[in-house]
Amino acid sequence: MVQQIRAYLDRRAELSYFRTQDGSELDLVITQGTKAKVAIEIKTTNAPVLTTGNRLAFDAVNAPLRLVLTPNARDHSLGDGITACSLLSVWKHLENVLD
Repeated sequence: MVQQIRAYLDRRAELSYFRTQDGSELDLVITQGTKAKVAIEIKTTNAPVLTTGNRLAFDAVNAPLRLVLTPNARDHSLGDGITACSLLSVWKHLENVLD
C-alpha cells in the first residue's frame, strides 16, 4: 500500500514512518514542506481496531487528515477525526488535503 501511495504522489510529498519514544506509531505520515498533511495507519482487516498507541500517535502528528487504510472497508468514522477507508477510496481523501 505504501508503494502505491508513493507512486501516486510522485514528488508532491514526503513519506515517513512515525514512532514515539514510548512506542506509539503510525505506518505513514505524508508531509508537504514542514507540515504533516496526512497520518495513516495500515490494517489488514476491514474491521480495524486502533490501539491506544495509534490514537496517541495520531494526536502527536496532528495532521488534518487521519486515515486507517484497509483492504476494502467502506469509509466510516472511527472517532476523534479518524476515518477508515479502503485503497480504492484513499485517493480522493489525499487529493482533498494535498496541494
